[in-house]
Amino acid sequence: MDSPGDFIQWIFSGKELPDLSGLLSGFIDHPVYAVYFAAMAAIGVALLWGTFRLAFPRMSRIAPPKWNIWMVVIAFFLFILVQAAVLAAVMLVEMEVQGKAYVPEPSLLDKELIAVISAPLVCIGGYLLLKAIVKVRAVDIGISLKGFPSDFGRGLLLVIMMLPLFLVVAALNNMYLQTVHVDTSEQAVVQALRKVKSPLEIVMMFVMGLLAAPFSEEFIFRGILFKGLRRSIGADEAILLSAAIFALLHMLDSSVAAFLPIFFLAVFLAYAYERTGSLWTPIAMHSLFNLLNLVQIFI
Repeated sequence: MDSPGDFIQWIFSGKELPDLSGLLSGFIDHPVYAVYFAAMAAIGVALLWGTFRLAFPRMSRIAPPKWNIWMVVIAFFLFILVQAAVLAAVMLVEMEVQGKAYVPEPSLLDKELIAVISAPLVCIGGYLLLKAIVKVRAVDIGISLKGFPSDFGRGLLLVIMMLPLFLVVAALNNMYLQTVHVDTSEQAVVQALRKVKSPLEIVMMFVMGLLAAPFSEEFIFRGILFKGLRRSIGADEAILLSAAIFALLHMLDSSVAAFLPIFFLAVFLAYAYERTGSLWTPIAMHSLFNLLNLVQIFI
């Protein structure tokens, strides 16, 4: 590795670092890695500190939760139920179209279609459920047009500022996992994405990544899960626990190597939501983060 560009490319590729027998020996044998880590970590910490000082309120602005952990359990059950129902409907339609007597394996386009269809159902259904049971309003979840531009802009700014620190976390995570012989190579889903050529699949992928996933997952994990946990166990504990659940579920779709970077991101998603009280901020962060991932897959 002769440049920061080579280093960043290695982080996203998941390939094994050459001549690295251990994390400490890697820093000793290749001091350029340590310089990269130190510089990027320092820049990342400074940028994040400056961002929160200048762009975010010092005190929490989140509305007091009106539901607890039991509502969270119900919401997650319904979330899974909606996903399963949409999956079944899409597969049945595909069976009829293809004239098959058995349920086919969901294709990449099927999975994208399921995510796009289920997202509005999850958001609308979840909101109506909360409204019926605890008389919640959209503003109680953090959805309001008032202050939308500034709240959305804060989310975009935060992702840009946290990117250097995120790269450090991802790199250290990959290096450690390689020392304990855990596979950090690209997962099958990423390899499949790189092979996508169909314009329809590409469009659906971006719709899913930039709209469907950010809206539905932020609604469920921050708007409902985090707030319900916050009422039951406190803000700091709720941030960490909701981030761990978010990372664990995403890890099941990818690999163990994805847990720490996603956990790191989810902590900031919940923290930004806590500080602004607006769901638009984590939605913007989630959307931009997905965009950056999709861009690096196709370039």
